[in-house]
Amino acid sequence: MTKLRISFIYLTTFTVIHFTAYSSGPSQSELTPKTHAHKFIDADGNPTPAFTTLLGKLNVKHQGTLPSINEVLQKKETGWLRPAGVEREECDEVFPQMRQELMPIYRQLGVIDEVAPTQKEYDYAVVFSNMVRPVRQRLNYTHTVSEQGITFKEIHLLGGRELPLKPKFESEQVLLDQNNPDLPFRNDWKFDGKLPKDETEKMDFLYNQGRFTAQFRAIPKNTLDVTVEDAQNSGHEVHYQKKADGSITRVNTGTQVLAWLNKYGLKGGKALWISNQPYVDYQGVVVESYAPSSFHVETVGPQADLDKPNLNLDILDTSVRLVYQEKARREKVSQEKK
Repeated sequence: MTKLRISFIYLTTFTVIHFTAYSSGPSQSELTPKTHAHKFIDADGNPTPAFTTLLGKLNVKHQGTLPSINEVLQKKETGWLRPAGVEREECDEVFPQMRQELMPIYRQLGVIDEVAPTQKEYDYAVVFSNMVRPVRQRLNYTHTVSEQGITFKEIHLLGGRELPLKPKFESEQVLLDQNNPDLPFRNDWKFDGKLPKDETEKMDFLYNQGRFTAQFRAIPKNTLDVTVEDAQNSGHEVHYQKKADGSITRVNTGTQVLAWLNKYGLKGGKALWISNQPYVDYQGVVVESYAPSSFHVETVGPQADLDKPNLNLDILDTSVRLVYQEKARREKVSQEKK
């Protein structure tokens, strides 16, 4: 029997369990050859040509392996990862003079353009939470693919009970903006005087504003309250995103995925996870890390906002998290094969 040593490696705002074995296991090429990280890391755990080019352009020194890349990208001096407890919207741009030069590489890595569904039928459409604008984009995209003939039996909105909104980015003005470019309001929507107080209420609030067809609204909808208790009952070590003072800001992707699987007791099926760029593949890797193999995992979403002032920061920060999560996922799969 192979002995295991379990340790916890912390990366700013999230935690992943690492499993280290004392005996040799299967080679990386024996793992699933194509995951949501395949444009960054190949089947053998090496950086792809596009990712190697990006690392070289930004003078990231590494040994050509997933662990070495993960280690250097976590360092503050590399300049890719935002500070703990700070939202992307609060960060300045990085490498601003290189945006146009990096854009072709970003496209090769699949973090700019729309990622569309590959199937026609799904059991679930699962919408990740985020700030108001990304959530509106995700809801609108869910409606758009439905109108294009993609079907799902249920729509699940992932929220978080008692996780306060962020006034700087989710003010009353933003929440009630009928001229926003991301989600048209339905003609008969009227504000009842009650603003959402947390992530869960926000998801429902924005959904109710949307100008959706009657056919779309007829699809059963569930809004998931992700709580600390849900995370604890999941059987995995997961964390909320926290500020430096320890206060909770919002749930991370892993917590939402685990709480969703746990609450509904889901063992398999086809789930279409709705995100938006540049987060599609990162969130896909998180889902792959936790969902049973009996699930068809597919994460999709609309193209990135090319006018975003700190687009480089957004992409590079998300890339760090993708690399970290993919390393943990491969270690977990390797142990399961022993």
